[in-house]
Amino acid sequence: MGYHPDDVNAYRCQTCKVEYGGKKFDDIQLSHHKHHGRAKLECKQCVKDVVEKVKWLQGRLKGSKVRCNCGCPIHREKCPLTPVYYGHRRWPGSDGHISEEDRDFLNGLNPQPDWWKKAWRKGA
Repeated sequence: MGYHPDDVNAYRCQTCKVEYGGKKFDDIQLSHHKHHGRAKLECKQCVKDVVEKVKWLQGRLKGSKVRCNCGCPIHREKCPLTPVYYGHRRWPGSDGHISEEDRDFLNGLNPQPDWWKKAWRKGA
């Protein structure tokens, strides 16, 4: 699937681990992978799924009241991200809007969405 006469090689998507022909990948990303040896290679469907998930999570975060309002590297006492007791972790949307898995997903994106950095007050 996705093969064409100019390139009959199979390429493996880094996300879904399925092998496709060159037409299933972004042209620029595939060129970087083939000619420059860059490891990142994601099929168009996986890229689309990530974009949709990020948009869905952005909508979920809008309903949350847990966001940084102090802007300090170590959150101040009045900031909603300050832990209530030892070992407790808080993150933007931790009041039931953003799960730990979703938080790890957003933290693992490179680059992170601006709205996520703003909720943490990173890079502000």
